[in-house]
Amino acid sequence: MVIFGQDYLQLDPSFGAGGLIEINLGCFETMVADHIVATDGKIIVAGQMQLTASSYPKAFVARFHPNGTLDTDFGSNGHIFTNLTPHSVAVNLFQDNSILLSTLDAAQKFDQNGTLDTSFGDAGTLDPEGLVRFAKVAITNDNKILTAYSYFVWTEHTKVKFKRFLSNGSPDSFNDISFGDINKGNVPDKLVIFPDNHILLSYIVDYNGVYDFGNIKLVKLDSQGIVEAEVDCGADYKGELLTVGLDGKVLVECRYLGYSEVFQYNSDLTLNTSFGTNGSSTVFPAYDYHLSRSDGKIISIDDDNGVLRVYRTNGSLLDSTFANNGMQQFNFQNKFFEDADLLGDGLLLSGHTYPYANNKLFIAKFDGASDLNINTDESFIAGLYPNPVTDFLNVTNISPGTLVSIFTMDGRGIREEQLGFTQKVDLTTLNKGFYILKIGEIGSFKIYKN
Repeated sequence: MVIFGQDYLQLDPSFGAGGLIEINLGCFETMVADHIVATDGKIIVAGQMQLTASSYPKAFVARFHPNGTLDTDFGSNGHIFTNLTPHSVAVNLFQDNSILLSTLDAAQKFDQNGTLDTSFGDAGTLDPEGLVRFAKVAITNDNKILTAYSYFVWTEHTKVKFKRFLSNGSPDSFNDISFGDINKGNVPDKLVIFPDNHILLSYIVDYNGVYDFGNIKLVKLDSQGIVEAEVDCGADYKGELLTVGLDGKVLVECRYLGYSEVFQYNSDLTLNTSFGTNGSSTVFPAYDYHLSRSDGKIISIDDDNGVLRVYRTNGSLLDSTFANNGMQQFNFQNKFFEDADLLGDGLLLSGHTYPYANNKLFIAKFDGASDLNINTDESFIAGLYPNPVTDFLNVTNISPGTLVSIFTMDGRGIREEQLGFTQKVDLTTLNKGFYILKIGEIGSFKIYKN
């Protein structure tokens, strides 16, 4: 049984086909790594592609209109196949919506039409000398490119350093500083630019002999790389910076052997003791994505082999006013989600289908919606099941002959029928999504069709 609360998510019917787009860009294999939304609402997706079964994979970038159609004015029929080796593919935007596509070893800049900017770096490609890498990349609000990367001090000992470039790819002055524990492997985790161009770096200290597993530390720097605050978050298995909210609050997950704990820090990296219990919470399992809403509530997303579960919490508890007591589930067969972002009150997720041979890139767009004065009498709703429903909805506490009407969420009538003696309503032909079921004069109820 699902009792929907005041808020929920629904696939945006104005985007693609019922909230989804799936497209093969003419490749044998496509794997999405990152996406970003431009100020004009266009969606830029990046990752790796393999043109044929025998060719080497390369980085790509594609652009879509806000309604999900491929922007064929961009690049070559909506996409760009580059010559970059696709390790750590990321996409960032300059203030004018020109694009920086980066991999671990190099970066390329494209104008708004998808044309390579040959004034950038060396004929459009920035391939830094020495040990500089584009492990984690961010663009500052004054259009400078900042990268954080690991470099070897000696065998099995790395530290994290910064390098900054101007928008044309020329080196820019920045404080020569490095971070990391001695005799450990230190690797950058996330790089965030605040509105005032201050910088947040999270990095992982390898304590277990495997990179990306270990203690997590945070450093906040001013725009020139001068350290303002540092904090050791602690973790004996794995740490990760989850998200930074619009209010500057930082959410960090620390996984220990057997459980996970999430901490929230203020923008000055002091612990926010009003979050959870004295600044920490164990309400978050180890989900794939965590996103901070502007109201302070946190969206957590779990992708379990095509079953997508979206949770909303207030830090201490699941938010019972969201969907089914704080959780909403969607079924997406043969899809891997690789990136997620808040989009207004909704969500934007991207990924790729599998099996990989001749697979497709896909994007899912969800809208947030408010409850429509729907009856939430639990004693009555208990007789409406299953909800979500795949084919037949049982209506066990209503007399046969009662008129049952089905509406879309914006009030358009789909059909009506009298309830038969089997007390079942056939919803097999409906598309996936939310509907309103009006039962006689008793009331209206929200249902979800898988």
